[in-house]
Amino acid sequence: MLRFWLVLGLAAAAAGCTGSSYSVEGTTIDNANERAARYCGNRDATAQLEQVHQSGSNSVETYHCIASE
Repeated sequence: MLRFWLVLGLAAAAAGCTGSSYSVEGTTIDNANERAARYCGNRDATAQLEQVHQSGSNSVETYHCIASE
């Protein structure tokens, strides 16, 4: 449920931008990179890691989807 609210909040914050943000929680960094690349790739964009935040025993990786030109 926390992941849902994080993604929703980031999507709302990014609504005024040309890109979008995507958060991945509770996984390895390699898996998070792969998931973000797939998510952004479906939107003709490239994933760029913005931050890693520790949340208890999990980490939350936040990516920014940069639109391809």
